[in-house]
Amino acid sequence: MNPHVVFKGGQFDTLMAMLSAGAGVTLLPEIAHSRYRRGDVGLLEFAPTPPTRTVGIVRAKRKFLTPAAAAFIGVLRSLAAQRLNRDDK
Repeated sequence: MNPHVVFKGGQFDTLMAMLSAGAGVTLLPEIAHSRYRRGDVGLLEFAPTPPTRTVGIVRAKRKFLTPAAAAFIGVLRSLAAQRLNRDDK
């Protein structure tokens, strides 16, 4: 699939206005569904596997890492490992 992209936007209100005008399609996170459920725009669920997003941790090299930041990074790593183990099954 090679979509012809002529506009990219990050503001949901702008994207929804374009959709209402019949200009294309967009992807919305699930959390936005209730706010943008309207009669002039249809929402479709992905099935069975939704799209994914890769995220990372960014921090300055050679800078002091507070205990709270180190703990937060530990939690993120643990959650990522759990997710990977769950997805591999």
